[in-house]
This record gives sequence, structure tokens and C-alpha cells, in this order.
Amino acid sequence: GLLQLIVGPIEIRYRSKVFQNTYETEDPADTVFYDPFLDLALPTDGWGMTNELDLLYLRRALIAGVRHTFTRAFLDEIPNDPNEANHRLGPLILYEVYRKRDAGLSSIKLLGLFQWYLRHRYRSGQEVTAALPYMGVGAIFEGRLL
Repeated sequence: GLLQLIVGPIEIRYRSKVFQNTYETEDPADTVFYDPFLDLALPTDGWGMTNELDLLYLRRALIAGVRHTFTRAFLDEIPNDPNEANHRLGPLILYEVYRKRDAGLSSIKLLGLFQWYLRHRYRSGQEVTAALPYMGVGAIFEGRLL
């Protein structure tokens, strides 16, 4: 689900995803796998969820704000499930560096997401320093092929 509210240059966006995994592994005894994108151990046959809350400022070629991410896996088959709900918080920046109408390549945007763990089994100071953020950087190319 997606809920968005825009008032002037301010946008609030809430996105929620619930998903089910059904994977076959080489060893049938393997009941979990690590998902590096979500940074979470997920069940090979089970459910998980992720929620994102963004507070953004929109101005022409710039979108800047803050994102809170919540992720959770449901490992019912494991007693004393070691997973906790993960919480991350940090800045989100999207900047359009190129725009040309009626061109094959019409837009190039650069994206940066840097979030610090507020709660994570291993990354909020117990096993790994909490100063190391979850980082995502990328480029978005828009245009038409023909």
C-alpha cells in the first residue's frame, strides 16, 4: 500500500509491503536465508514486511528529506526467533542533474540514502558500531528506446 500527502513543497509518503517467500534450498534443513537489501534473515517459506515513512521537501530538481524504514520477518518455525524488528533513520536526497524534453535520454537523477540503525540485532552498537550507516547510492535514467 502507498499513502501520499503533498502540501505545497512538503510531501509525506508512507509505503507498506507484506510479502511471502517460497524458496527451495539445496539443503531442505535450511529454513532461512539472508536478504542483503533488507539486511534481514528471512524464512525460505514464510512472511515478512517492510514499511517506509518519508518526510520530503520538493523543489524543482531537488527532493530532500528523511526516511524511517521498519523491517520484520516472521520466523514462526524457529523457537526464540533471533530476529528483531529493524529500524533505520536518515537522509534521502534525489537530485536531477540532466533534463531535456523530446530526447532519447530525457532525465538523469542521482540518489543517495544514508540511514543509521536505531534498532538491529547486530548493527546498532552491540556487534558492529552504530556509526556505520546503511547506504544506498544510485542513478536513475529516464527516456525512450524508440
